Formats: sequence, structure tokens, C-alpha cells
Amino acid sequence: MTRPRHLAAQAAWTGLWLGLQQVALGFALMAGAGGTAILFFAFLAAWIAGGAVGAAWGRRPRLSLAAAFVLAVAARLALEAWPFTPLSIAVTLAAGAASGAYAGLFLRERAPAWGDPRRLLLWENNGFVSGYALAGILLFWSSHVLEGLTAVLGLLLFADRLRSE
Repeated sequence: MTRPRHLAAQAAWTGLWLGLQQVALGFALMAGAGGTAILFFAFLAAWIAGGAVGAAWGRRPRLSLAAAFVLAVAARLALEAWPFTPLSIAVTLAAGAASGAYAGLFLRERAPAWGDPRRLLLWENNGFVSGYALAGILLFWSSHVLEGLTAVLGLLLFADRLRSE
């Protein structure tokens, strides 16, 4: 059984990573495919739709997290190699959907262990907002630092999943 402190830490760190991931992917999309409102809202729609799919039908958290991580790396590489192309945009939207799917799956999967879903949402959402704020600060410094931190935190989350499951 997972201890309450570990549950809170997992929720907060997951939220932090998701906030960083969303900003890093959104910024990469805007820099590599054009800073249009339609593209940004398409990205958010893909993330939200992925979240709904993950919450409703997701079953394999490690695979979902791995897919989100790998697709994010693929999106960044595609945007760098083929900027402003439909392929790079599609890969980035898929990365957003995969990240959202992991978020939805994480919340559904962890809710029974918490008993009170409001507490889970509080910890995860506070982490998410903190990730967004940290990502915004990091963008003033370097988008590469943001991407690196997001990658390291994603790998640490995956390692924690491997250890705890």
C-alpha cells in the first residue's frame, strides 16, 4: 500500500511534469509551426480530448507515460527537422493528446487510493499550476532548459512507476 505522503508527492510531481510538458510542447509548437491562436487551441483541444480518453479507457499507466514522453521527444525533433509542416504539427498534437491521456489515466487510477478525489485534484492541480509558472519563468531563461527539465522529470516519474508497480 502506498503511503499518503508518497501519494501526495506523486500527484504533485505528476502535475508539475504535466504543467512543464504542456508549456514546453505548446512553446515548441508555436516556435516550430507558427504562433497562431488556432494552432494553440487545437493543441489544448488535443490535450483535453486525450485526457477524456485516458480517464475513460486508459488501462496501462506505464505505457501511457512512456508514450507521452516518446511522442514529446518525437514532436520536438520533428518541429526542429521539418518546421511548419503538417507532419510536425500532427506529431505535436499527438504528443499533446498522449500527455493528456496520461493525465486522465493518472487521476482515474489514483482516485481510489485517495478516497476523496478532491484532495487528489488539489495536489495534482497545484503541481500543474506550479509547473506552468516554473515553465513560464524558464522560458525567459532558455527553452532548452525547460525541455531538459521536462525530460528529466518525465524519466524520474517513469522510474517511480517502475519501482512502485
